[in-house]
Amino acid sequence: MKKTYRFFDILKGVGIALIILFTTYAIAERGDFATLGFYRPDKVSFWRVNSSGDFIPGKNNTWSIGNASFKVKDLNIGSTANVNSLVATTADIDGGTIDGTTIGANTASTGKFTTLQATSHLLYLGKIVNCGTDTNVTVANSGALYTNAGATTTVVYTLPAAAEGLIYLFSSVATDTTLDMTITAGAGDKINGGSATGSYVAASTEEKRACTIAAVDATNWRVISEVGTWANQ
Repeated sequence: MKKTYRFFDILKGVGIALIILFTTYAIAERGDFATLGFYRPDKVSFWRVNSSGDFIPGKNNTWSIGNASFKVKDLNIGSTANVNSLVATTADIDGGTIDGTTIGANTASTGKFTTLQATSHLLYLGKIVNCGTDTNVTVANSGALYTNAGATTTVVYTLPAAAEGLIYLFSSVATDTTLDMTITAGAGDKINGGSATGSYVAASTEEKRACTIAAVDATNWRVISEVGTWANQ
């Protein structure tokens, strides 16, 4: 019996010695860090929390939080998130600035701005609408080029109700160069100070005829540029 007790006493002593040894090692090697996870002498495989409460991985840029199958539900950050690369399925950005970033390079979408500025030039031509017959110009096509391709008679383009910022381009491309192009304002609106619900017409004797027109307020359209002879009617 005495030998049995002596054996367990030896085990107890070895256990206490190991605890003291590893505790001393952790304090000596890890400083003020508390270890989360596990430690292997051949691999630093743990996360640490220092005395300031910072959560720090044992290796730089090595491990992830969550994976494709088991994801973190919500991440709440009260200050700054420094991210080298961000891939987001949806994003709701309510403030700040976006610098040096191309938007819509792969998949274009809609945009709404209070002020739009460009340092070189602004590309606003996004659509060409070919009209062989009279047509109603739509708000949705603001920025589009309307042509008279395929026309066999004068084409009348009726503008929508003027609203600040709407802009359209018109150009004659019909093979019959004697055809007029007529742009008509909506009810009560004016083009270049002409009569209410009046028209702006290109002469039929010129082959090259084009016009850019923009709404400057709720009742007035202004011709920004024109090629050929145009006049109010």
